[in-house]
Amino acid sequence: MLFFVSSVFAQNETNNWYFGENGGMNFDNGDFSVLNDGSMQTPAGCTSISDRDGNLLFYTNGQTVWNKNHEIMENGTDLAGEIDGVQTSIIIPRPNNENSYYIFTTRINQTNTPYLTPPGLYFSEVVFSDQYPLGYIFTKNTRILNSLTQRLAAIHHYQTNTIRLIVLGYIDPPPPDEEFPFPELPHDPPSVSNLANAFRIFNITENGIQSPSITLEIQESLSPVGAMKISPNGKLIAVADNYERYLHLYNFDNDNVTIQYEKSINADIPFAAYYPYGVEFSPNSEILYYSASGILFQFPLSPNEDGMFLKYALGNIGANSLQLARNGKIYVTRGGDSSFGKIGVVNKPDKRGTEANFQSAQVDLESGSSRKGLPIFIASYMRNRIMVSDDDCVGTTFNFELDAYVPIISTVWDFGDGMTSTSLTPTHQFSEPGIYKVSATIMVNNYPVTLYRDVEVYPFPSLDPNQTLGQCDTDNDGTSFFNLENIGDKMNNPNPEYEYTFYHSQNDAENDINPIPNHQTYQNQVNPEEIFVKITSPKGCVTISNFFIETTYTELGPINPIYTCEDSDNVLNNGEGVFNIDNKIQEIRQQFNFPSNFSIKVYATVQDAQTKANSLPRYYTSSSTTVWIRVEDENQGCNGIGSFQLIVNQGLETNIEDRYVICDKDLQPLTVLDGGANNDIWEWRNSSDNIISTSRHFALSQTGTFSLTVYKTENGIQCSVRKQFVVTQAGTVVFNEVSTEDNQIYVSVIGQGVYEFSIDGYTFFGQGESSYTFTGIETGFHIVYVRDVYNCESPISQEVFLLNFPRFFTPNGDGINDYWRISSLSTRFFPKIEIYIYDRYGKFIKYINVKKDALGWDGTLKGEKIPATDYWFKAVMKDVSGNVIEKKGHFSLVR
Repeated sequence: MLFFVSSVFAQNETNNWYFGENGGMNFDNGDFSVLNDGSMQTPAGCTSISDRDGNLLFYTNGQTVWNKNHEIMENGTDLAGEIDGVQTSIIIPRPNNENSYYIFTTRINQTNTPYLTPPGLYFSEVVFSDQYPLGYIFTKNTRILNSLTQRLAAIHHYQTNTIRLIVLGYIDPPPPDEEFPFPELPHDPPSVSNLANAFRIFNITENGIQSPSITLEIQESLSPVGAMKISPNGKLIAVADNYERYLHLYNFDNDNVTIQYEKSINADIPFAAYYPYGVEFSPNSEILYYSASGILFQFPLSPNEDGMFLKYALGNIGANSLQLARNGKIYVTRGGDSSFGKIGVVNKPDKRGTEANFQSAQVDLESGSSRKGLPIFIASYMRNRIMVSDDDCVGTTFNFELDAYVPIISTVWDFGDGMTSTSLTPTHQFSEPGIYKVSATIMVNNYPVTLYRDVEVYPFPSLDPNQTLGQCDTDNDGTSFFNLENIGDKMNNPNPEYEYTFYHSQNDAENDINPIPNHQTYQNQVNPEEIFVKITSPKGCVTISNFFIETTYTELGPINPIYTCEDSDNVLNNGEGVFNIDNKIQEIRQQFNFPSNFSIKVYATVQDAQTKANSLPRYYTSSSTTVWIRVEDENQGCNGIGSFQLIVNQGLETNIEDRYVICDKDLQPLTVLDGGANNDIWEWRNSSDNIISTSRHFALSQTGTFSLTVYKTENGIQCSVRKQFVVTQAGTVVFNEVSTEDNQIYVSVIGQGVYEFSIDGYTFFGQGESSYTFTGIETGFHIVYVRDVYNCESPISQEVFLLNFPRFFTPNGDGINDYWRISSLSTRFFPKIEIYIYDRYGKFIKYINVKKDALGWDGTLKGEKIPATDYWFKAVMKDVSGNVIEKKGHFSLVR
């Protein structure tokens, strides 16, 4: 009879995962545990399989096969797969034969070790028998396609009891020298001839692998790198194109074996390129997940409430491979991240956006690591699932359904609370909040298959009716301000995320009309006053209850102020200080003998105290002001509101600068610092922190680093301020550069002071600069004077000679500027003045003796006019003392 019964896929075949570097996970009975007994080490692609009862059979990285004892299987080495591919291998059982399994492997690069292995799709057959109870590779590395990409996916067709293996390849493969290899990194796009353009589908039946394959041409040209997955319902195929940066979706008809293009999703986001790698569907097949450049993205396949298609970035964790597990969660490797020992989990993948509850490092693989890959499985294994309306509140009716790839004959439900059902579509109400593991044992071809689903039941907010929210009446007028949300302190199950809406009547609350505005600063209308509240939990569970607000007059006695130093906030003279609020609270508790279980908090205003809003921190920075305390008993009843002052003492006087200079004693007397007449104590310290004077005044006679600490007692506390300063010796100013040109004298100096400059010794310019330029200066000798603005350094001076000469002349006979000569040269100071003129090549042109050639040069050479261009001169002058001065320059002859 078994010969005519279709194969059963119980989901238990996916119980055991092995991957990465000795990484492993087990999903038995809907639970999860880490496995550390694996022997495989692989950087990426891998697959594993268990029997229909969930017992491990074997696993592989596409090159080596390990049996259930984690030993290399007989003849289980040197398979043709590439271990660094995204999907290197998949295990497919032969229908109606529990002793035969096919391992399909992909290779896109040729290898010559240990023997020649050309690119293509290969299969090997694993056989179990009495002779080989741990498995034996019976047939190895049979090549059935010459070329393809790294992608493998499979799905079961129930009506024909056929498993369809789908690969992505080529209709007419290019010649070998053009086809391979495909570079994976960097992201260089392959040539047009290397792009896949067809799905190739192989049918695996109880008789083996049918040949030839079915070829379905597509219009898109897809690069070789990136994962491919079939949706659990078998209606969609998703392909990640790592080079072109797109996700492509195709409609798949499993009955008629047709594939039709649906849409493409650009993996990029504005201003950034993202390269997709891993891909997976949600259990309900309505949401696509993919990894791109290390980020996990979610793309719902239907529009949101606004009619828009949006994608969500769930986390940047170095995400790579994605795989849906039988518990309905999607697991994500962190192969691009340093945390190889962690795996991320999408806990609720049927939800959109953040509600999917992605945890980036939820699984600790302990001694194992994930690298880039996770095992891949036949999509039909993930089809069987429990469907429920949604997580909901206690007492709400939950609607359950089943989804499976085969007809369900019968089922037994266990709701995890002791209640069961045999209905195919039961309803159930949970009486207590919590997370329930709901199971459904379905009969498929007379074989029991158990499915699991975690259902979370949320509690309702709980507030006992007729409670009183008390308030202190500070002026005995029967009214006070209330923050009505303070009723949350009286909740049986308080939650800061509860939402509160308040009303004056039960009818308003039930019909959600006329809510009380400004409920956080509500002033009671009568005393006491009944208020109705609608409380909504973060999960949407709603409770309506009532309570009373009541104000009572309670007078506290006077409270002494708090004093603090002005610089206690480490900022001088800003009028603020730091107050220790906790110390004051303890002082108040002792002053009024409040029990230890009474709450005392301090607020900036009386309204804040009444509404319990914005209590002050332990250390509070403020200027002098009045603050308010609120005292509550253990039932949140107000036992008094009172005020006291925060007083900042006056700032201490220092008036000490950061730096001082000891001037030349012949120019300035010693500087004497004043520590401030209003201070009580003065401590002058040297760089060794030794006190060298306690006088108010301190004369600066030595260089070094010093400090002044002053003390003053005010309002019973002694405050102090410390000021550090540096004393240096005045330096000596020296000339750095003195130059003359174009009626200008330029002067720069090197020194530590602030300087000003003069050329007559009376009028000074350039205060505060280290250089200055005098303009409009005539030819002749000048004296440059430099002095310190503060008369702290000795002045300096230097004599300079300025020679002015014309920049051009025009010897055209019009009587204007016909001669080039240097004017203002006095033979009184220079008995001998000689000028030599050269052309641009250094050829001597003219000699001018100032005494004999008063007019200068007329632009001729030996009576002939010479060309208009630039000429150079050298002036040699000997003064009355016999000193020789030489000046050079150039000018233009213009005709």
